[in-house]
Amino acid sequence: MTTRFKPNVVFEPELVDHFAAGAAIVVTCKETLTRKESIHYGRWTVRLVFASGDTRQLVTQRDFNNPRVFRTLNGIASLLAAAGCTQLAIPFAKGAEATNTRGG
Repeated sequence: MTTRFKPNVVFEPELVDHFAAGAAIVVTCKETLTRKESIHYGRWTVRLVFASGDTRQLVTQRDFNNPRVFRTLNGIASLLAAAGCTQLAIPFAKGAEATNTRGG
């Protein structure tokens, strides 16, 4: 069995490790935030940006040809908190990006 490896992708455990080592987490809003009842919905993707300028897209292990998409504000906030962010930068408008770094 062969492994289909793509060098420009990252899985969640690696994202946490790279963030701890100094990479930035960039969140991109793909669908403007809306509210239904008490839940905020939207669509966000995540990528790592290294000091060298290299980037890696967060994907799932089931399908690493497509980016992982978060559909609730709680979902993206949970990922960032689990990664070690002490403050969350999450864009609410389609096309906007926000950068999360260690210590800020």
